[in-house]
Formats: sequence, structure tokens, C-alpha cells
Amino acid sequence: LAPLDENIHHIIQEQISTNLAKDLIPDSEILVLDGNPEEVLLKEVNIKEIDLLVMGKKPLDQGTGRTARRMANLAQCSVAIISNSFQKALNTEFAMMVSVDFNESSLNATKTAEMIRNANDAKMLRHHVYRVPSGYHYSGKSFDEFAEIMKKNAQEKMMKMVDKAKLDPDKYKQVYTLDKNNDTAKNIGQTAEKEEVHLIVVGSKGRTKPASIFLGSTAEQLVTNTDLNILIIKDKKSNLDLLSYLID
Repeated sequence: LAPLDENIHHIIQEQISTNLAKDLIPDSEILVLDGNPEEVLLKEVNIKEIDLLVMGKKPLDQGTGRTARRMANLAQCSVAIISNSFQKALNTEFAMMVSVDFNESSLNATKTAEMIRNANDAKMLRHHVYRVPSGYHYSGKSFDEFAEIMKKNAQEKMMKMVDKAKLDPDKYKQVYTLDKNNDTAKNIGQTAEKEEVHLIVVGSKGRTKPASIFLGSTAEQLVTNTDLNILIIKDKKSNLDLLSYLID
């Protein structure tokens, strides 16, 4: 009998050959490694200076998705979490949605999504979730009136961000949704389903640049509590020193 690692290597190679046309098979290296999946992956990402880690994720009713969640949180590089629902994108126009909250990580996510769109002629929209602050009533305005003010503020910020990224403001659909239940991740998920997008692009957010290796609460909830396909954009250069510290 062949060693276990050789058998696994053969199975992976067979799956690639079976599911991809020859002209679509990229130059690749198949590694079968022993050890704790999270620790091994983190070290390989660092050693090989990986730019994008792509991981599959079981449906919520079939597992916790712990490894995918941990890697999305700790990997220095950008991470794509792909579920079975991605199969739908293979037979239709590819569509993606960028979740925007106007910080630097949102700008990076927007620029990355633009590059993907240009390479694949994909449909793209930008989405922002806004809220009405709890003390709105001190302004003398109604909830709906203040909600309209917050929406207009968001639209102005969107225009500034688009201008900073040197993008065409009229080229893509922009969607603004009011979050009444303090659940941004759920709002993003509902909008993604309504707009029939195949991929959500988000920026990894931290209070300091090195802390951007860690997910913000919204991105973590999307990874943990949904079956959505998510591309998490990280600032790899700023994360190198922190990741080295964590691994050591």
C-alpha cells in the first residue's frame, strides 16, 4: 500500500483533473502536511509569503467551521471563505458586493473588488449599513427624519471614498440599508441575498494597522453565522511582524 500522504496527494490531483478543464488548471504544488491544521496553515502562509488563502467551509448544519474562522482571523494574508453556494456563480453572471464603512480597510476592499471586476467583467455593487444613534430624539427630529440625515451623510462619505479610490461613482450600484436591530452582519447577508451576489468583499478592521490582521466583529459574524462566500482583504505588509510574534 502507498503511504497515506501519497494517497491523499493522488486524490487531490484526481479531483483537480476531474473538475477543471486542462486550460484552466494553474501551475500548482500539492502539499500534504501532518499536524494541527491551523498551526500548519499559519506557518505555511508565512513561510511561502502567501497573498490569498482560499478555504472551503462546511454548511452551518454540518459543522462549526472552526478552522475557517480561525484562519480568517489569524492569517496575515487576505482570505476567501467559499461555501457550496459558490457553484451557482459558475453558470451565471458573476456578481459581488463590497461592504463599505468608509475606513482605510473599506478603501482597500473597494480597490481589490475593482481589480476583480476588471479582470472578470463582473457585476459589482457597494453596500453600506447605517444606523440612527440612540440620542436622536434630542435633536427634535423623528426617527425617520434622522434616518434620512444619516443616509445622506453616508452618501456623501461614499462619494469621498470613491473619489479617493479614483473610481467612477456612476459605474456601480450603491445600496444603503438602515439597521434597526443593531445587527450589521445580518443586514449585509439579507442584502446579499436580495441582490443575488455570489461574493461579499470586506476589509479586515483593527484599531491600529498591525491589529488589522484580526477580523472586525461584523466580518467574524459573517464567517461564523452564514453560508455566504466572503473575501476578506487584509493589509499583509502591516501584519507580518505581528504574525511572526504570534507564531513564535
